[in-house]
Amino acid sequence: MGFASALVVTALAGCASRPGEDASRPAVDADNTRPAVSADLKSVVEAATRDAASRLNVDPGTVEVASAQQVTWSDGSFGCPEDGMIYTQALVPGYRVILRAGGQVFDYHAAANGHFVLCPPERAVEPAPDQPI
Repeated sequence: MGFASALVVTALAGCASRPGEDASRPAVDADNTRPAVSADLKSVVEAATRDAASRLNVDPGTVEVASAQQVTWSDGSFGCPEDGMIYTQALVPGYRVILRAGGQVFDYHAAANGHFVLCPPERAVEPAPDQPI
């Protein structure tokens, strides 16, 4: 991978490393004074549901939410690393949404800013263990 690609990956992952909305850990920007831009679990579930429905060409109402949770990813790959890519090595707050539709399972990994990826089973990595506050 070239330097420019690594820089883009690092920059994108850095954007995703802002804290998510959580009552115990309020969302703030880098200087800890203003609210950070973030998504909430509901908006990530809705976006993932639309994506899964689009992939199957079905009504979003037919997509079942198997699980949806706020998590902490162990790095900027959001628990879905691709071979040959370089990721920010920092804990990244985010979400994991698992959906079922059309006899298939869809595993979405997201950052706190709402950016998500559909993660194939062979690349999926579990979130980091819960961290003490």
